[in-house]
Amino acid sequence: PRVLKSGAMPDTEYQRLWETITAGQNWHGELCNSKKNGELYWDYVAISPVLDAEGKISHYVAIQEDITERKLGEEFLRQQQQFSDDIINSLPGIFYMLDPLGRFVRVNPKFMEVTGYSKDELDGMSVLDFFGAEEKALVLQRMQEVFENGDSKAEAELIIKSGQKIPYHFSGHRTNIKGQSYLDRKSVGGKECR
Repeated sequence: PRVLKSGAMPDTEYQRLWETITAGQNWHGELCNSKKNGELYWDYVAISPVLDAEGKISHYVAIQEDITERKLGEEFLRQQQQFSDDIINSLPGIFYMLDPLGRFVRVNPKFMEVTGYSKDELDGMSVLDFFGAEEKALVLQRMQEVFENGDSKAEAELIIKSGQKIPYHFSGHRTNIKGQSYLDRKSVGGKECR
């Protein structure tokens, strides 16, 4: 199998492979290999030792599946996720994504900066926790509009961790990911831009 070795994998990966199979155990994993022309490709490999009549390893059997397309797809998705994160994290206003129950799925650093809450604290909260009793009905109505119609807007006072109320204009948009609807909101502060 040395002829397939591309040099792109750490030597420790091959050491683990050989330690496993020479101990009589099955090994499976992903390897970046090289074609005769030098082109790299990815394989999912399963290797099993074959024992002789005396119980000693006589040879190994390997099954390989080319997973290059899958790996390229995964890398493309990783790059797209990074691009999305960079955009959301650089927004001048707050951004958050909610599930249909109003729970936070994603927030940008500006949201935590403005509200004073950490990511861990937000994990147990609903967006309705940020509004006073008089505005919760309006916010809930606008959220339902987003999930039903795709978009909605509202002006309300955001109550941050310190108890301070900040006027904000919210614009919500429905996003579908893997058949599940989410609400993402971009908000701009009142008279003072935050």
